[in-house]
Amino acid sequence: MRALQAFAFLRSEPSIGTCRTCGTDAALFPLEANVGLALLHQSGGDNGHQLVSLAVGSFLNQHGAATLAAAQAAREAGNAPNAVLAAAVAIVGLKQGERMRRSTRWLIDAFAAAGLRNAVDEGFDLARVVPDAAARELLLAPQRDAQAMALLDGFDARGARSVFVRWLRSLGGRRAAVLAALAATLGWRPLMHKRVTRPTVECLGPWLQLFGTSIGASVEAARHEPARFCGIDSAELLGRRRSPKPPSSPCLAGCRARRICSPSSRWWACC
Repeated sequence: MRALQAFAFLRSEPSIGTCRTCGTDAALFPLEANVGLALLHQSGGDNGHQLVSLAVGSFLNQHGAATLAAAQAAREAGNAPNAVLAAAVAIVGLKQGERMRRSTRWLIDAFAAAGLRNAVDEGFDLARVVPDAAARELLLAPQRDAQAMALLDGFDARGARSVFVRWLRSLGGRRAAVLAALAATLGWRPLMHKRVTRPTVECLGPWLQLFGTSIGASVEAARHEPARFCGIDSAELLGRRRSPKPPSSPCLAGCRARRICSPSSRWWACC
C-alpha cells in the first residue's frame, strides 16, 4: 500500500500544496525525491535520484510477466485504476525480492566491517571486502547476466557513483545483486545516521520493485514490447539521465501519452 499511496504525489498541484511528506511539499519535487522521502526520510541529491530512476525504471517493462497480464485483465474488466495497479502488485510476492534482501543484508554487513563511511567514496579500497563461497553464490552470476549488464550500462550512462556497484562490477554480479547495490547506496547515509532501521534498507530493493511495477502496470499491455517500453528503447530508458532541475508541475495531463511524474522525468504512462 505504501507504494500505491505514493501516486497521490502525482496528482498534487504546486499552487495548492496540499500533499506533504516528511514536512515537504511533494508536488514541488520529482518522483525520485518523493520516493526517497517516503522510504528513507530524505529526498537525496542528484546521484540518489539517478539511482532511484535506474532501479525503478528497470521494472517498468513487464512484457510477458504475470503482473502485466493481471493488470491488463483487471483493466479490460472495467476496474478502477487503483484496482488495476493492485492486481499487478499483488503478484509481486515476498519470494521475488528475497535475493535482493539477502544481498543487501550481506553488503551492509561486509562493507560496515570494512569501515565504509561514504557510499560514494571513490577512494575506498575494494580489496578490503572479500566474499566467501556463500556470498559468491548469492551475489555472482554463473554466466553473463544480460539484465545486470544493462543496469550497469545505465549506471555508467547516468554518471552515477556507488562503492557497492563498483565492487560488484569487478566480480560480475547478477541482476538482483546490482539492484541490492543500488539500494545499499541509497540507504547507507540514512542508516549510518540512524534515520532508518536496517530492515528498511534491506527491503528497499523490493519497495523500488513495487514502485516500478505499479508505474509499468499503468500502461496498456500493447505498449510493453520485448526491448521497448512505450516506444522507448530499454537501454535508452535505463541510461537516459534524469534532469536535476525541479519540475514546474507534477504531471502533464490532457494528452494520450503523458509523463506520469514530471516534465523532467523519463517515466511515461498512457492515459
